[in-house]
Amino acid sequence: MIGIWQSRQACGKLLLYGLLGIMFSQLTYMQAISYTNSGTATILQYTGPVLVMVISCFMQKRLPTPREALAIVLVILGTFFIATHGSLSNLIINTQGLAWGLAAAVALALYTLIPGRITQQYGSITVTAYGMLIGGMVLFVISRAWEMQLSADYRFVLAFLGLVVLGTALTFSIYLKGLSLIGPVKASMLASVEPVSAAAFMIVWLGVPFHYMDLLGFVCILATVFLLTRREG
Repeated sequence: MIGIWQSRQACGKLLLYGLLGIMFSQLTYMQAISYTNSGTATILQYTGPVLVMVISCFMQKRLPTPREALAIVLVILGTFFIATHGSLSNLIINTQGLAWGLAAAVALALYTLIPGRITQQYGSITVTAYGMLIGGMVLFVISRAWEMQLSADYRFVLAFLGLVVLGTALTFSIYLKGLSLIGPVKASMLASVEPVSAAAFMIVWLGVPFHYMDLLGFVCILATVFLLTRREG
């Protein structure tokens, strides 16, 4: 808990991770949900793994393989189907929702790429804890949270605790642990199964209507998981 602050390089990565990783990803994701719905926001966010792959190709100074190129095309098609339902002249989701969803994808890529070796050196729990603290403090000041009137209703408290403990602290820690074990590309791809559960809960539990073109877009984007995690023959 103390050693991470004794390295200038680790401090810099931790500050970037807290602001551009956790804070930016949570903020953009929640904003995307507020303008669309949980399933659409999640699937837009998970175009991020392809961005991770593109950045990795750039850093390795190589062109995408045919499989990776196909994944890029599928992500573009999937986003197009979700946003327009196949019509070039018709935008189904509002521009704010689309913009925040794509910003969440960028945030997911940053969240995956920024930590690097600090999770291996100091542990995923330490990095997540400090990252949440840094991002939370900045957003607390920016949003002037002390002026907000919060509900004391037990359902609000349970939802809030679920979001903080299960939806943020636990999932971010587990994801960072996987990231340190298998690397950014595979970790981001395997985590892309999240849109399936998000869409299922949205339809079954929340009763949000679902269009077949949305399903087609989901399938296109999720197909990238299998393309990019399968071993080359």
